[in-house]
Formats: sequence, C-alpha cells, structure tokens
Amino acid sequence: GKFETFDDFLAELRQSKRKNIRQERKKVQNADIVVRRLSGKDIEPRHWDAFYTFYVNTVDQKWGQAYLTKDFFHMLGDRMADQV
Repeated sequence: GKFETFDDFLAELRQSKRKNIRQERKKVQNADIVVRRLSGKDIEPRHWDAFYTFYVNTVDQKWGQAYLTKDFFHMLGDRMADQV
C-alpha cells in the first residue's frame, strides 16, 4: 500500500484534517469503547440492527436520503454473512 503507518497517512493531509482525526481518535479512546471484529455467523440480528442504525445516522448527517432498509441488512446477514 501507499502508507506503511497511520502517521504516514496523516502526513499527507492538511494540518486541520490531521488535527480533526487526532481529536476524534482521542475521543474514542477516552470513551472506553470496546471494538470487536465479527464475521460470518458471529454477526447476530442485533448487530445487523446496529449496522442499520449507523447507516441511517450517517445518511442523516451527510446525504439526507437513505435507500437501504433494515430488511436489507438482515438479508445481507442471511445470504452473505460469510463474506462480511
């Protein structure tokens, strides 16, 4: 890849963007959030519901028009979970 480290990636950005990214990462660290990587059958219906919520929140903040449904996310889990 183009970047060997995250700092290499940051070095390519404008100072204001680097600052924003560092502040966001610090907020996550301080929020005591636990991140777990799931795939395939480990992804439960409640996780698909959360994906849908994240999707809708992102659309509301950025674009304003959601076209994927909650059923879509559950169908993705049913039919393609091993590829997610």
